[in-house]
Amino acid sequence: MTASLLAALLLASPLQLAPETGLPAASAAQGQYGAVIVQTDPSQTAVAVMLRFPNGSAQDEEGREGTAHLLAEVMEAEATRQLAQRPIRVGFEATRDEFLVSLLAPPGQWRAGLSTVTELLADAPLPEGALERARDNQLARLMFEAGAPVRSFELERVRLVRGTGSPASRPVEGTFASLRDIALSDLEAFRSRHLDVGAAIAAVVGPVSADEAAAVLPGEVRSVSARSPFREADPPEPTPPQPAGTDTLQVTAAELPAPPRTRLHRGTLPSLGVPSSPRGSPAWSEGDRREMDREVTSIWFAVAWPFPPGTPRTLLEFLALTLEEGLVGSPPEPGLYGAETEVQVLDDQPILILSVSADPRQAARWEERTLQGMEDVVESPPEGSFFDLSRRRFRNQVLLNMAGPLERSRWLARTLAETGEIPDPQAEIWGLTREGLAEAAAAAGPPRTLVLGPLDMMRGHR
Repeated sequence: MTASLLAALLLASPLQLAPETGLPAASAAQGQYGAVIVQTDPSQTAVAVMLRFPNGSAQDEEGREGTAHLLAEVMEAEATRQLAQRPIRVGFEATRDEFLVSLLAPPGQWRAGLSTVTELLADAPLPEGALERARDNQLARLMFEAGAPVRSFELERVRLVRGTGSPASRPVEGTFASLRDIALSDLEAFRSRHLDVGAAIAAVVGPVSADEAAAVLPGEVRSVSARSPFREADPPEPTPPQPAGTDTLQVTAAELPAPPRTRLHRGTLPSLGVPSSPRGSPAWSEGDRREMDREVTSIWFAVAWPFPPGTPRTLLEFLALTLEEGLVGSPPEPGLYGAETEVQVLDDQPILILSVSADPRQAARWEERTLQGMEDVVESPPEGSFFDLSRRRFRNQVLLNMAGPLERSRWLARTLAETGEIPDPQAEIWGLTREGLAEAAAAAGPPRTLVLGPLDMMRGHR
């Protein structure tokens, strides 16, 4: 089965969250996961497991930046070594806000792989040699990337959104000074303090039952079922045979061609929109514009808009796609090197970020067009067939992003951590409307803008 077909089958049957019955009750005992979510998918040939811990590089000790990153490198190397004789793939990743552990294995091997991983997460010894190799590799990467303007831009973009004083605004990979000071005891201390399974979410996808998962992943087990509120439109009634002697040819029902299967009956689906009573305030209430002069050949700029808490992520991601498509033509205009969008939810506060790289001589125009793009969506969102096509492109993108079991397990773990529930992605996508899109754009707060590059060249061509 191809990935695209698998994805289509997955989201043609939206997800619903339901408590599993007949499983061991959750407790606060040692080793109990905060939540275990299982999607049984017999069509898969492998089992994917994602463990998400809600701590990342933001928890690194000051002066020890890069600890979480080195811990992930060391644990991945050790797990890979121990599982080298098995057809199992493991991965460890530290981000600013989370520590992710992934596993992909055949149905008969995933428990053995998970046992190795959980021992490393508990108190299994970490080899000193693996730390030295990881440190050397990271120092070499930092040396190679030293002075790269895109790395400076990425870090300053984080600081634009989170503030320069936030621990999450420090380099995830560490610095030359901090990496040299990190010892094995620092890795073990981070593991014992911040990789607590009681705060972790485990997501399992593949040919495995909730009972099987519960036997090795104790905790509150929930099962993700596939039930679709959609149904194909009823076929038209066949034309009854005409009496003999009429001008119409007699055709029996068996001879009628099957109706084309191109439409779905979607029933009455709720439209996505901005909450009328937000759960709090947006991430900021005043805009800002920061400039950083660099003697490079391109201009990078990022524009970040805050939104009311509770604004659906699906709606914001569709708005992001709309903004990007409005900026990047086909083919792209000269002077625009690239654009990308991202939606972040920090402490229940959604933020949409649009980043652009451009020719410095045309960067001022592209910055103005980027800011104007949000107003354009408010005043004139896509309509008719243009809106339908954009929504379908968005749906295809979501399908591909969730095609494989590993990608799906990551989505399940992160979504449950962010919202406390698993939404119905298919219903949400079909709940996108032109009016809801304009409403979301109108709810955008004052933007923060970062500009990095040769500012004199940019100003000279305004």
